[in-house]
Amino acid sequence: MQRETSIAVYRQIEAEGLLSRMRWLVYRTVFRHGPMTVSECFELLEKQIPNFNWNTRTRFTELKDMGVLTETGTRECNVTGRVVLEYDVTSHLPSDFVKPKSKLKRLEEEVAFLTAENKLLNVRLKFLRDLLNRKKAS
Repeated sequence: MQRETSIAVYRQIEAEGLLSRMRWLVYRTVFRHGPMTVSECFELLEKQIPNFNWNTRTRFTELKDMGVLTETGTRECNVTGRVVLEYDVTSHLPSDFVKPKSKLKRLEEEVAFLTAENKLLNVRLKFLRDLLNRKKAS
């Protein structure tokens, strides 16, 4: 099956914030690395985002229902070794399946996410500084 990749659609979804943060991360990962299985996507996101524990399977179902992901068939998953569905992006904008959140709500979620991420980075930074100071002292 030929991959239906549309850079213009991808850019419009990104620019207009047509997907929630979690949906966008899953969509972007499939766009950049797909076609792929749910577990392969989860593994990539888990490596990129500290403490990633979102329900990726639910996001795939939502994105499929919105028309931006499609099932391309089944194959053996590189992560689980099971024969499962493979997904890829389409050349469609999201349908109105899920009413988009207000821009204010999306901004609030983004601020909360970045605040949590910043706290994690500060903890890591403190740990590394303490380690460096101990190494210098010895």
